[in-house]
Amino acid sequence: MSYPEPPRTVPGLRNPFTRRSGGTVKPPLTSAVGDPVTYVQDPGLKVTGTVLVRFSKSPITRSTKLSSSGRAGGSGLHDAGNLVDQSIDFRPDGVCASTARFIKLGPGGAWERLCLDDGTLRLAYYEVPHEMGVAGDVTAIRDLYMGRGLSKAAATSHANQVRDFYQLSADTLWITFANGYMWWCFAESEVTFLGNNRERYPDGSRLRRTDAGWSNTDITGRPLLMSSLNGNVTKIAGYRGAICKAEPLDYLLRRINGEEVPEVVQARSSHEVLLRSIEPLLAMLTWQDFELLVELVFARSGWRRTGRTGGAQKTVDLELEIPITGERAFVQVKSRTTQAQLDDYVEHFQGRPDARMFYVYHSAKSELTCAVEGVVAVGPERLPEMVLEAGLFDWLVDRVS
Repeated sequence: MSYPEPPRTVPGLRNPFTRRSGGTVKPPLTSAVGDPVTYVQDPGLKVTGTVLVRFSKSPITRSTKLSSSGRAGGSGLHDAGNLVDQSIDFRPDGVCASTARFIKLGPGGAWERLCLDDGTLRLAYYEVPHEMGVAGDVTAIRDLYMGRGLSKAAATSHANQVRDFYQLSADTLWITFANGYMWWCFAESEVTFLGNNRERYPDGSRLRRTDAGWSNTDITGRPLLMSSLNGNVTKIAGYRGAICKAEPLDYLLRRINGEEVPEVVQARSSHEVLLRSIEPLLAMLTWQDFELLVELVFARSGWRRTGRTGGAQKTVDLELEIPITGERAFVQVKSRTTQAQLDDYVEHFQGRPDARMFYVYHSAKSELTCAVEGVVAVGPERLPEMVLEAGLFDWLVDRVS
């Protein structure tokens, strides 16, 4: 049985889901005790999360009772001043990590599909004996590669990569890039040695297993597309070695936890305020200026006008075409309108199966709807965003000033 999400440790705290013997407490788990529970080690250092009791046929191990204030007074966890099972799993809210590493899954990413499917991290370095890696003997590994003619700097780099694969703890965040996504995981500490024969073991000489598989979404389920990530992170996808440090760590953790920096939160808030300010400005335009604005929005979105804009009339048809694809459309522009008027135009649209219809307006008593395929109603809910994306905010302000 696996965790539904990677188990996490908290830097600076004693790992509360490690036994005295050093082994990690594994599932199966039963119901939560005190949800949430705050684990306290030092004054002012608290982490809130969920305590889950580990199922066991053996009697519950007595743990030292903590004070009701939550200050650490023993080896157990505090749950409203009661005794709790010593064998527990503590999951802090959000993913935590002490450090992060990028790993290239095979030469040129050759093992990506295998590793993502079977939940492993694999490494080549067929020349390095397993014992050197287990010992973390950087000097011996460096000397091995210098004996093969590599420079001291290159040999040290290889030695450090092997050391990281073997020695980095279970609270290390591992990332990789594949199929346009950033993937992340936490790996078990144990390294399984496969063998030094490259032909017999073409998929790596050694591996570490992930705790809960690889994930390409944040903890809220949103995909971690490379195109949406900071360039300081994605640039390491071009790293020519196998393992390197992934930075900045705080940015990686924020993205995986689905959090945004305060500056982005403020920017999004300001963006929403700006959008809300556009709607009343649209209603201030003359019908002629509104028609012109709609034509400019479509022109800057890649559409080319093929038919003449209407004259002094309340409804103006714009005949449009996308030059590259040849797709055709026509636009009905209405300053103020009703659902009945839209329905009437949709009925007439049935005679134009060769093109799409856009029905653009800025004012109505309620949002207009249409379920007919090929008809798109664009009102004050969507139009402000289109104006902003087309770079026409200043134009709009000038027109109503």
